[in-house]
Amino acid sequence: MHVLKVRRPRPELRPYVRTFVQRNIGRTTSVVVEPTTAQLEQILAFDFGTPVEALYPDGRVQLIDATSVGGAQTSFACHMHLRAGAESFGVFFQPTGFSLLFGIPIYEITIARAILVPLLASRSARFGTRWGKAPHLRIGY
Repeated sequence: MHVLKVRRPRPELRPYVRTFVQRNIGRTTSVVVEPTTAQLEQILAFDFGTPVEALYPDGRVQLIDATSVGGAQTSFACHMHLRAGAESFGVFFQPTGFSLLFGIPIYEITIARAILVPLLASRSARFGTRWGKAPHLRIGY
C-alpha cells in the first residue's frame, strides 16, 4: 500500500512553506516510479527506511541521501524509484521560501540535489539566531 499524507503549514509559515508531505510505501508494494519534472519549489527531504534511487536519462543511478534538498528544476531531471519500505517526509517550499529562510541563493540549488548537512553547515548559526528570535513559529504538522 502507498500512503500519502499532505498538510498545509501554519499561517505564519505559509510565506515560506507551501506544504508538508509524508509518504509510506508498504512492504508488499512493488516499485513506485515518479518523474522529477520541471518545478519552481525547493524540497527539503528526509528519507527513512529503504533508500530512494534516482535514475537519470544518461543511465546513472544514485541512492538519495537520508537528508537532502532538491532544487528547482527547469526540465525533466530523473525518475525516482521508491521501493517497498520507503518512508519519507518532505517540506515543499514556496519558490523563494527556502532561500529566504536559510540564506542560500536560489542559483546554488537550482537543477541540483544537495546533501543537507554540508549545505547548511556554514549558515546554521545565522539561521539558528533568526529562528530563535521567532519563537511563535511552529511547524504545526
